[in-house]
Amino acid sequence: MAICTIYDAMLPDLHQRRVANLALGILNDVITREAAKRGLSLIDLRVMFSKDQYYANAIEPSGHGSELIAAAILEAMEKAHLSGSTIHTAL
Repeated sequence: MAICTIYDAMLPDLHQRRVANLALGILNDVITREAAKRGLSLIDLRVMFSKDQYYANAIEPSGHGSELIAAAILEAMEKAHLSGSTIHTAL
């Protein structure tokens, strides 16, 4: 199983962006800790979503961003396959 963090919001108002991303940081901390505690792979979307082009708007990925997420999931699946692990996905 691979767990994803929540990528930062790109709200146009910088104050709102800081507040939103602070709240997301708290949630992402829980996600990261729980993944580590359970020995699960972590896909850190906060790190991956480093460019404006990865966002279609303030909170949704663009086509490029979606491709980035899909590539990370495929990479996690390939690593799991090579290690003999099983990946479970939930939509």
